[in-house]
Amino acid sequence: MDARSLTQIGPYRITRYIDEGAFAWVFEVVDPKFEGRRLALKLLMPEAAAGEEFRRFEAEARLLAGIDHPNIVTIFDFGRDEQHGNFFYTMTYVDGETLRQRLARGPLSVVDACRLTIEILDGLAQLHDQRIVHRDIKPANVLIGRDGRSRLSDLGIARVETERSKTRTGTAVGTALYMSPEQARGRPVDTRSDLFSVGLTLYEALTGNVVYDHVDSVDSTSGMDVLIYIGGLDQQKNAEFKLVFPPEPEIPRSIKRILRKACRLRAEDRYPDAREMRDALQDALESHLRHPEGEGIPTRWLALGGGGIAALVAIVALYFTVLQPGMTTASERERAAAVLEETVAMADGVRAIHDAVAGLDPAPAPELLDLVDRQLERADVYLADGRDNFATGDERSEVRAYHAAITYLQDAQPHYGRACESLTQGYLAAIAESQTGVSREAVEQLRADGAADAGLPAWAELEALLPGLAAPADSLSGCALAQAQLARIRSVAEISIATAATMSALEAAWPRLASEAREAALQARQIALEPSVDARDYRTAVRAGKRALVRGDIRLENDDFRAARDAFQSSREAFLEATALREASTNDREES
Repeated sequence: MDARSLTQIGPYRITRYIDEGAFAWVFEVVDPKFEGRRLALKLLMPEAAAGEEFRRFEAEARLLAGIDHPNIVTIFDFGRDEQHGNFFYTMTYVDGETLRQRLARGPLSVVDACRLTIEILDGLAQLHDQRIVHRDIKPANVLIGRDGRSRLSDLGIARVETERSKTRTGTAVGTALYMSPEQARGRPVDTRSDLFSVGLTLYEALTGNVVYDHVDSVDSTSGMDVLIYIGGLDQQKNAEFKLVFPPEPEIPRSIKRILRKACRLRAEDRYPDAREMRDALQDALESHLRHPEGEGIPTRWLALGGGGIAALVAIVALYFTVLQPGMTTASERERAAAVLEETVAMADGVRAIHDAVAGLDPAPAPELLDLVDRQLERADVYLADGRDNFATGDERSEVRAYHAAITYLQDAQPHYGRACESLTQGYLAAIAESQTGVSREAVEQLRADGAADAGLPAWAELEALLPGLAAPADSLSGCALAQAQLARIRSVAEISIATAATMSALEAAWPRLASEAREAALQARQIALEPSVDARDYRTAVRAGKRALVRGDIRLENDDFRAARDAFQSSREAFLEATALREASTNDREES
């Protein structure tokens, strides 16, 4: 089976082949219900349709279906492609790249690496709350969208803690380079194993290197080498995994401490949960932003003596307690204010869409509005938390409040987007397509009735409104797609009015057109009766009359139309008779 040649999987049209894993392909597809929404589709390979691979595939779909978090991909559908017999599921399409692809261009900055990891830990905390251990956290399973948001993917080997006994003891499952020691030994793992993998992933994001690149006895390209090495490490109390930090790029000491704790060889010596590690990393990042490390006191200042050193200490204290925090806090406040403004605008926009949809006729199902209301309530909680944290900050406060505000506000945004998607999927797309279809039929009937040929001003105005019925662009999604569908529905109302106006104008034009056709037909008949009739003159007169006749030939009961047709018929007979007489006269003259 050639995956790259596929164009359709079940009801989903393929727009792009993305990648392949050990037992599945990934495609970008278009949602058949909502053409503006792009999805990622994971298709199980035929040779993996049974056994352990299928169990993992199905387990991933099942686990993802129960997760709703902005930093974890969301699943939408699970099914089987009847043409090929392969199972698939669709999920969030992330327009961007994996962390592995990003690191191919070099390490991330301290700020970007920490913020990405904080988001992953947020998503991981949601998984761990449901007692799910991911077991395969690595750069290839971290997706980075163009919006900067990171999402955790690939739960193919994830396991609910209560099911861990189903994994055979002594079997290592996962990716060797990022395994915890207990995972490498095939021992039962819990959520703290994921934190070890997060630590190794953060190390790679900061340095651009795999941690085993600095171990002489290990070939980091050999999974077996790595398993033997890490599985054989002594897990004594507080034993640390060897982390070698290169001189460049410089990594703050506080973040190095976090990495060392996350990578303790014994699980009980690591952070107890993802939230505690996230909070520690958040504090370290804020401290780094306030007090950048590595800028030591030049030795020549020490020659100033006690007074000079005292003055220096005072200056440094002023800088770190007033000037630098103020500068950093001001920039963070500005960033938080921008995110707050963006989120409030989004909330207002969703509310406007919600109210507009609720007022449509026919109205959406109450169950749909209840679902959307719940989604909005959840988003509003995040928005309120973001506002509260923003309000606690001032020019001299800790930047933590602004970071927290940004985090809450960014959490609110996808929930507002989901409310728009629910409205679109559950109601707007179908009603917009139905109503625009009725409007198109009415316009086509008017065109068939001669409105276009009549050249009516009302018809010209109607044609100018027709682009408003066009389906939304494929690139639209979320609230933008909902707005586009609402705009289509509003266009239906405008086009209905313009259609009625065109109909009235056409009805008013029918008698005039019928009269014009009748006069033209009579003129054509008169020309045909002339003894010296010229065929070109006759044809010109007929064409002029028939144009009027075609434009207005709608109501056969109209006497003028019937008279016009009768006149055309008699003009044709007269023309043929005159032509025959002329030919006979010409022949007589030639014979003479």
